[in-house]
Amino acid sequence: MRSKGIPMIGSGLVFPIQEDVLSCNPFTIPPHYARIAAIDFGYDHPTAVVWLAWDRDEDIVYVYDCYRMAKQIPSYHATHINEREGSDWIPIVFPHDGYQHDKGSGVTLAEQYRDNYVNMLPFHFENPPAIGEKRGGNSVEAGLMEMLDRMEHGKFKVFNTLYDWFEEYRMYHRKDGKLVKLKDDLMSATRYAALSLRHSTTKGSRWQSKGTLAPDVAIV
Repeated sequence: MRSKGIPMIGSGLVFPIQEDVLSCNPFTIPPHYARIAAIDFGYDHPTAVVWLAWDRDEDIVYVYDCYRMAKQIPSYHATHINEREGSDWIPIVFPHDGYQHDKGSGVTLAEQYRDNYVNMLPFHFENPPAIGEKRGGNSVEAGLMEMLDRMEHGKFKVFNTLYDWFEEYRMYHRKDGKLVKLKDDLMSATRYAALSLRHSTTKGSRWQSKGTLAPDVAIV
């Protein structure tokens, strides 16, 4: 399983691409590469965050960092997110369940992270809209197919030090043709980030600190 990327269960890998095709040695991210991050919320199952860098000249996406932890509160995760380089300017994408309200305080999940100085986008994740459309929807399969297309054309790379990421990648599969939504937290966060490149930025160009759009930038 580890050498060939073949899952122990299920009917087929979501991404049938060998790991050595995706993996690359870590390198210092050049300042002109755009950055984006994304979070998948959890408690009993892990909260996961993935950081991407985008070489816009070559149109190659690099997954260069990730975080995964279960049974912790937002302030705990926020501490670890804010320890990352660029936490004050790299925007973080979040799914629609970030609008769920805490039963005690009534504060949404996204706001809890913002209150802990995490640079969350001011809107939830959507796939890129089609030409002429304003909204992109949240089709999981459409997002997965776009990621797979990048992988097949050498446009998606992952630092080979991200052992947790590759652990999920090996087991991300379908059973009877249906996606198995189990232990897929980093994979979900990766999809949110990879499909949100239009919101990526370089330091000082698009985002001011902690989620404030620069005055001349419109939300797309």
